Amino acid sequence: MQETKGEGFSAKLGVIYKVMEYLRLGATITSPAFLTLDDTFGETLNTSYNGGGIFEDGTEYPTTYNLRTPYKASGGMSVFIGQFGFITGDVEYVGYKSTNISSNEYYNNGFDLDIIKKTTVPLSTCVAVLKLRLLSLYHYGRVTACSQALCKWVVSIPKP
Repeated sequence: MQETKGEGFSAKLGVIYKVMEYLRLGATITSPAFLTLDDTFGETLNTSYNGGGIFEDGTEYPTTYNLRTPYKASGGMSVFIGQFGFITGDVEYVGYKSTNISSNEYYNNGFDLDIIKKTTVPLSTCVAVLKLRLLSLYHYGRVTACSQALCKWVVSIPKP
């Protein structure tokens, strides 16, 4: 049995500025999500005897910990080409160094932080991830064409 419940908070603030009729600039900042999670997991042993007797025993292990996700910042630009479509692009910065899971008397965060480091990005050396997205849409008569590209760079500092 495992059950996780939690609550948290994060915020996102964004602006769009219309420079000219065909050009718009935008920016957003996303705070880390600050989460408090309550995990309960348990184990049960059931034994049945030939004579009809049953033995059941179980234990639950509750723990509470805090999780902080990375902060993000992004900026973008869109160029509108009259009635024919648009080209848009944005760059996103993700600060993985701020990711954290707290420890307490019943929970040691080392194992979970190790999993995060191995499965997302190398947090021990990573400063940030930079993402670039481009999207274009062209419309003429009954024909609409769309293209999208995503590039991702990991900015890291080598270990001494």
